[in-house]
Amino acid sequence: MQGFSYLYPFPLWIFPLFNYKFIHIIFDTGAGEQIWAVTADLTTTRQGGAIDRKRERERRYMMQQLYKNADELATKMVQRLLDKKILEITDETAIRKLFNELFEKLSNMEEFDMLYKIAPLRQLVVDPNFLSLYVTQYICEDLVENDKVQDVYGDDLEIYQVVESVFKVLRPQD
Repeated sequence: MQGFSYLYPFPLWIFPLFNYKFIHIIFDTGAGEQIWAVTADLTTTRQGGAIDRKRERERRYMMQQLYKNADELATKMVQRLLDKKILEITDETAIRKLFNELFEKLSNMEEFDMLYKIAPLRQLVVDPNFLSLYVTQYICEDLVENDKVQDVYGDDLEIYQVVESVFKVLRPQD
């Protein structure tokens, strides 16, 4: 027996990464050589791609709406956080300006940075809004350190629900 020769350009360990229905492995010993042929039905991958494209379109739409309406959403966000007694602050204008800058910065943020920030909260709710998760994490981690903020009350879920009540207008209607 000589060495292995593959009919595909990648090793076998990569197949669990694909979303397939079935695999055929054909083993042929011709002239003392092992030949493997692997085929997979990738129809589920195509369907998964359509879902990914839809989510990406929704993500881009939400980011565009956030950038366009940053000032109005910042005002609503601060007011809602104060009404629900989540934030206790000394200067409302400064906090509104902070949120406005955050919302404008979010539209240019790298996806990796956003995913890294929301990683601790990903399992908080069933169908999370990534912007609401990011702002919730921002309030819990970064806004607490601001000198204009006296205290932040509530747990992650309560803060997320208040933030989502403002951001639900950004979600595209199906």
